[in-house]
Amino acid sequence: MYTLPLHTTLDGILQSSHPDRAAVNDLVQRCYHFAHAYLKHRLRNGSLQDGSFGLHAEDLAMDCIAELFQRDAAGRFVVLEKYFASMPWRRMSPVDLHIALRRLCFSKVHENLFRSYREEDPNLSKIIRNIKEGVKKDAGLALVRHRDATWVVANATEPDMKPSAPPELLEIYMMDALRPTGNTYEAVSSFRTFAEAHPHYSNAYPLSAFAQVLRGAFARLEAHTFELSESPSYGEHDVEEAIHSATTEVQSSMVSAYVYRGKMSLDLFDTYFRTVKKLLKSTFLSNAAPARSQFDALRSFMPDLSREAYQDDHRNVLQYLFKLSRARMIDYLRVG
Repeated sequence: MYTLPLHTTLDGILQSSHPDRAAVNDLVQRCYHFAHAYLKHRLRNGSLQDGSFGLHAEDLAMDCIAELFQRDAAGRFVVLEKYFASMPWRRMSPVDLHIALRRLCFSKVHENLFRSYREEDPNLSKIIRNIKEGVKKDAGLALVRHRDATWVVANATEPDMKPSAPPELLEIYMMDALRPTGNTYEAVSSFRTFAEAHPHYSNAYPLSAFAQVLRGAFARLEAHTFELSESPSYGEHDVEEAIHSATTEVQSSMVSAYVYRGKMSLDLFDTYFRTVKKLLKSTFLSNAAPARSQFDALRSFMPDLSREAYQDDHRNVLQYLFKLSRARMIDYLRVG
C-alpha cells in the first residue's frame, strides 16, 4: 500500500526545509488512512453521522489531519517535528513507530471533532463551568492555554507532546468515577489518576473535548443501568459477536500500554484476554462454560496459579481489562 518504509518516510521529512516529495505523499496517505479508518469506526457505531459538519468521511478525514502538515516560514513541518522529537523514533521498531503515528492521527481527529461539536453545541457551556470548578478543587489539576485553546492538565504546569487518549477509553474510566453518586467533581479528578495510569497518553485534554467526554460518561452510566439478561431482543449470536468485537478492539488498543512498554509478556497479555472472553461468555451466554470468579477463569489457563499470586500480580489488571471489554461490548449491542 505504501511506497516507503515509515522510517525512510520520516527521514525524508523531519529536520529538513526541503522535505522529499515522495516521502510527504507517503506520510499524507498513511495519516489519511488512519483518520478515515477511525471515522468509519465512529460511523459504524453510531457516534458520528456521515455528512456531519457539512463534510463526508473522506473529506473530514483529510480536514482533520491537515494541521499535522503545517509548515513554518522555513518550510519545515513543525507539528510533526515537535511530536517525533519527543521519542527515539529512529530506534523504534516498525510496529511501535506505526502505533505512534496512529496515535497522533487519532488524536488530531479527536481534537477536530470536539472543536466542531463545541461550535455547534452551546449546551456544553454548563458542563465546562462544572469542569472548571472541579479543577479548582483538585490541586493536581490545572487549566492552561495551549495551541489557542484551554486545556485540563494533570500533575504538571503544561501539556506534554503525547497524543490525547481516545475518548472512548477516557469515558469508561470517568464513568466508574461517577458511580455511585454521579459527582462531577470526582469524575474531573479521575483524569489525574487516569494520566498516571496511562503514561503513553498525554497528561492534558482540551477543555471542550473533556466536556464531551464527561457528557459521554454520564450517557454510558445511564445506559449501563440495564441488564442484558432482561433484554430478550439480543440473540446469542448478537452477544457472541459483540464479545468478539469488543475484546478484539480493547486488546488492540491496550497492547502498546502493557506489552510494547515491557510491563508484561505477549503470552500473559493474550491469556488475560482469553480469560476476559471466557468471563463475558459465562455471564451473557446461556450455553457457555461457567466461571465462578475471575480467579477461577484465569486459573483455567494458568493451572499453577495460586490465589496469593493472583491477588498480588494479576487481579488489578485483569479486572480493568474485563471492565473495559464489558463496557465496549454493551456499546456494540446498543448501537447494533
